[in-house]
Amino acid sequence: MDRRTIDTGVKKLEDKGLMVAWHDKKELDYWTKPECNKLTGRDPGGVPMDLQKNEPIEIFIGQLCRTVQFRYVSESKVGEFTTYRYMPQENSFDSPSDNPSNECYCLNKPCNPSGLLDIRGCQKYSPIFMSWPHFLYADSDLRRKVTGVHPNQTQHAFILEIAPVSALKLRK
Repeated sequence: MDRRTIDTGVKKLEDKGLMVAWHDKKELDYWTKPECNKLTGRDPGGVPMDLQKNEPIEIFIGQLCRTVQFRYVSESKVGEFTTYRYMPQENSFDSPSDNPSNECYCLNKPCNPSGLLDIRGCQKYSPIFMSWPHFLYADSDLRRKVTGVHPNQTQHAFILEIAPVSALKLRK
């Protein structure tokens, strides 16, 4: 069960959806440095209203035990609704050698190649590694070692389509 405490926005509407606690903890204890163990970002259902294209959205993804930054990509349409399309930063699962800010997500040396996130610490030490589908954005050496993967951003990207004024998620 993924138990979350989120800010309701009663005192400050712009804080609606911010993570307050996860499994009754106000701080994580999975990663190697304090800055990555800070509980930051929003619950996926708590995206702010009146989105601004130039402002990324930080979303806490419980299955990853971390926050991922989503960036505005384009304006789009879902039915009659105009939406803002957001996608995760492509370097979210990069190795620290490619993205030094990911150093604290490296649980064992040598670190994984870009495209794999070791989440065994937050998944009760199960040997689980996350990647985007078909190793999208991953190191090309990694993709070459697995038969049958053909990353295609159109087919495999994680996309949020959000109505900018209401923050209604129309497709993900």
